[in-house]
Amino acid sequence: MKDLGFFVCFFGAILLIALSTKGGSYFGSDGAHTATATPDREFQYENANEPNSDVTPDTDELREDTAVTAEKVTELYESLNALKEEARVQKLHEPKSPFQGLVTLNQASARGTTPKDEYLTLELDSDAKNPVLISGWYLESFVTKRRVTIPQGDRTLIRWKLPNQTAITLLPGEDAYLITGSSPIATSFHENICTGYLTHERAFSPSLSESCPRPIDEMRRFGNISLTDDKCYDYVDNIPECSAVKQSVLKEASLSRACKTFIEETLSYEGCTRAHSSDLDYNTDGSWYIFFRKVTEQWRDEREIIRLMDAEGRIVDVLEY
Repeated sequence: MKDLGFFVCFFGAILLIALSTKGGSYFGSDGAHTATATPDREFQYENANEPNSDVTPDTDELREDTAVTAEKVTELYESLNALKEEARVQKLHEPKSPFQGLVTLNQASARGTTPKDEYLTLELDSDAKNPVLISGWYLESFVTKRRVTIPQGDRTLIRWKLPNQTAITLLPGEDAYLITGSSPIATSFHENICTGYLTHERAFSPSLSESCPRPIDEMRRFGNISLTDDKCYDYVDNIPECSAVKQSVLKEASLSRACKTFIEETLSYEGCTRAHSSDLDYNTDGSWYIFFRKVTEQWRDEREIIRLMDAEGRIVDVLEY
């Protein structure tokens, strides 16, 4: 704010200089107001019509000096406004969290028209040295004062019908969707190599990644199916990734009992997690899906300021749009 005071004083000084330019000093040496001597009016009138008169005012020079002064005043106003904006932004970011600069809040779908489609994104810098615990952090609208708190969730979602919630921690480079509405599976969770199966059971916004282990690879690894069972291999090879075969369809298929048992027990979300939950890459890729379980929209469509606060109420990041 010292810079702001300096520019105000500097602005005043420029105005005084402008007033004193052309026509002599406006203030005497003792600070008193003095008038600059001007030619006798009668003398001016007598020579006004003479084309070569030495007392004709230099209007071009006067215009030039006025333009220079106006330009300087404009520059001062711009500098003053820049300082005001800097002070405003600085105030929004205080008190600073130690995570400021490491965790970034992004607009994403803040203008979503329903709670399930309204969401922000959060990302921890890939260069962060340590994971960051975010359960207990909260988002607050600086405009409306609405507030939502980041809950607990499931990183290792074994059985989605029986969630086992723990504190949510972002690993370096990880991101999260912060969704206003409720979870289709009753918990906040981290994607894993099997969650693509859930897209056929529930609707998610944003959509889950549909990248699961290939069914034919699963059969070769876990199926214990005879190599002579060509019908089974051909059938499984045509099942799309992350697709569970409906029991009614499977019942009508001309397949061996061993083949049907493998499909029922393995090619589903629960079957996939039984087979892969101990894999090192089970949940290392993908995003967090964090739900605030609100029934109304939380963020304005425009002229909104959302602040991400840590558990101590310090500012982590500010989003304006």
